[in-house]
Amino acid sequence: MPEIKLGGQQHEFLRIVVSSREYTDAEDYWDGNWLNCEVEVMAGRFRGRVLGTFRAEEFARLRSDVASLVESDEGQASFATMECQLSFELIKDKMGGVRCKGVLMEDPAQEDRLIFSVQLDQSYLPRLLSELDEVVAAFPVRGSPDGAS
Repeated sequence: MPEIKLGGQQHEFLRIVVSSREYTDAEDYWDGNWLNCEVEVMAGRFRGRVLGTFRAEEFARLRSDVASLVESDEGQASFATMECQLSFELIKDKMGGVRCKGVLMEDPAQEDRLIFSVQLDQSYLPRLLSELDEVVAAFPVRGSPDGAS
């Protein structure tokens, strides 16, 4: 199962494991791109782990943003799920620091949320890009939003 991980192995990290498509036989854009995911965040003494369904195009968009971020001296990349269960920004500064700031929710219908911040350096970005390449290759976007092939 492909995964992306920002941060260290044991402390201060965001990890997303993509396990399967929600609707394995669906080939259309709207049903065929839901992916079953597990998200784990550890920030300071706080830890959260939730299951969710995110969309293939959300990972493809993040992959594109991270590719641009790798090539630039500063900037940002963002990830936001359709159901608002996970959102985060990667903010790269001129000194080579990267901060991941985000929000994780167990259930978007509830108000419970973990607001987190993980400090990284730019050396994590090429690995993240490679991990996103694996996710996008394993779960390519199916169809198009307008129904055209």
